Amino acid sequence: MKKVSILLAVILVFGAAHVFAANGDLTVNGQLNVGTAGVKFSDGSVQTKASGPTTQNDVTGSRVIGTVYRNTTGKPMWVNVVATVPNPYYVQLRTDAVNPPTVVCAFFHNNTGGAAIGTVGGWVLPGNYYTLYALGGGSVNNWIEWY
Repeated sequence: MKKVSILLAVILVFGAAHVFAANGDLTVNGQLNVGTAGVKFSDGSVQTKASGPTTQNDVTGSRVIGTVYRNTTGKPMWVNVVATVPNPYYVQLRTDAVNPPTVVCAFFHNNTGGAAIGTVGGWVLPGNYYTLYALGGGSVNNWIEWY
């Protein structure tokens, strides 16, 4: 095993130790413990401990087929909709940077001969628009958004 010496400065500020590498780069082989505030990058962005969705909202009562909504959370959002679709029609989850959204990210087509229940889901980027488009009608059974 090769021993490597690195010039580090340790500064005590308000009771907390801060470590700086001389050249601005720090490589850690093993575990690096980071406080709950997260890691701040040189561009000012912060990556917190929770990197995936942290909020789940059942918005069934406030969502309507054909209405356009916008992701204002500032985070990517997963939208999942369970809908009843009459035969021979379909529903599409559409999302896009333009209003109304035209990009189909999920599709359920009913060809059962009667009404059928289907699920569509997809990611909506921050600031993008999204809608549940239905050809032939249908109804929302459940609409959940995670971000």
